[in-house]
Amino acid sequence: MARDCVASIGVDLDRLNQAYHTNLYPDLGLSFGLFFNRELYGTDRLVTGDPVRSVPTDIPAARQNGRAAAAFVADWPIDDEQRARVLALLTDRRDVLAGHDHAAKRRLLNTISYHDYLARYFGLDARSLAMFDGRTLDLFAGKSVAVPASYAWAVQLPGFAGLGLSPPAEARFEDEPYINHFPDGNASLARLFVRGMIPGVAPGHGMEDIVSARFDYGLLDVDGQPVRLRLSATAVALGNTAAGAEVLYAQGEKLTRVSAGHVVYAGYSAMLPYICQDLGAVQRSALAQQVKAPLCYVNVAVRNWQAWIRQGVHFVNTPNGFFCNMKLDYPVSLGSYRFPTHPDEPMILHLVHVPWVDGTVTDLRAQNRLDRRQLYARTFAEFEAHAREELTRVLGPGGFDADRDIAAITVNRWGHGYAYEPLPLFDPPSAERAVAISASPLGRIYFAGTDAVWEAYADRAIDSAHRAASQIAG
Repeated sequence: MARDCVASIGVDLDRLNQAYHTNLYPDLGLSFGLFFNRELYGTDRLVTGDPVRSVPTDIPAARQNGRAAAAFVADWPIDDEQRARVLALLTDRRDVLAGHDHAAKRRLLNTISYHDYLARYFGLDARSLAMFDGRTLDLFAGKSVAVPASYAWAVQLPGFAGLGLSPPAEARFEDEPYINHFPDGNASLARLFVRGMIPGVAPGHGMEDIVSARFDYGLLDVDGQPVRLRLSATAVALGNTAAGAEVLYAQGEKLTRVSAGHVVYAGYSAMLPYICQDLGAVQRSALAQQVKAPLCYVNVAVRNWQAWIRQGVHFVNTPNGFFCNMKLDYPVSLGSYRFPTHPDEPMILHLVHVPWVDGTVTDLRAQNRLDRRQLYARTFAEFEAHAREELTRVLGPGGFDADRDIAAITVNRWGHGYAYEPLPLFDPPSAERAVAISASPLGRIYFAGTDAVWEAYADRAIDSAHRAASQIAG
């Protein structure tokens, strides 16, 4: 359904894939890097040529430019014994779970964190583990202490080559590289949807012109239009009435009440119990369990990217930094938008920050609340300071100068973050029941969005919207 839906608004995945310069960075000889910080290792060191796949990724395995594992690990600032253990982790095909059948192995991987798996079966100490703890932050919005080993196995992190297990089909990221990406990410999808519903809001008719199309925001909310979009309008109450449903929303200090035959709520599920008094106890409890995992994208506009060329990297994992990774932007040229291909041109750097309060994790929802509180307490000045410092520490040896090279910084705190997905480490099998209950229609109120399916993917959000519309139509 999601594929058909995006096709209906002009998205051609084959053309979008052709717009992605998959070989740009490999052709420049750039690789993945791993940064060791002086606070933990006594020195700041960027080790290039990381052979570990960071899936999902846009770089084909054959073009990763990774070094041999032995040469890569030889540059790690750890002792010889740990170096040998890390090398074994990357290269051994030893079955560390020998004596267990496939079903038992899968059960075990579901009940142990990736952190504990590496410590128990490969003997990594705290300093070695630290270089893997943060590698799960971007994809899972959590450190490896909160990620089941089964999930790490599914995304091809090291340590599982000898187990004889095949990842589930949905986790074979190499079959579908991360290249269905507009220059502005999924923002272009939203813009295409809006232009499809309100044709006069922007010129053009296809995906090639949407990136640079200028929107007339004054046309979003015009009396008499079949579709009206009201920005900066926060729903504060929602309920059923004898004739349908009713929404109360706030714009600044002004409150407005709207009646409708049906309402679709596609917002933050954990907020719904506070604004909808019609919820029964069972559904209220299910919705309250959808506590999102916070994360933050920071974009840094730089005047050139020569320092990345000199350092030989396009993507750097920084597992112990404020940012868990930093990379040159996704290389997409579409319509009149042309991606920079020469290091002297301006470039966008993509930095990912996932707030994480260290400690024993026994309740992931409580951890998410704690981390989210930390994120929302941070000021822009803190983000700017960390961006300037960490980029300097990683790229300074390549000639990067924050004062000279940075043109602008934007911070996107994502509002709430990834939808919570039940994990075998923290949730019983019965947790799946909460997923179904939370999305059940409530009178004339229906539910859509990633929270309604407990999965943070655009295709799942589109599918859930179609389900809600079908429920109304049916």
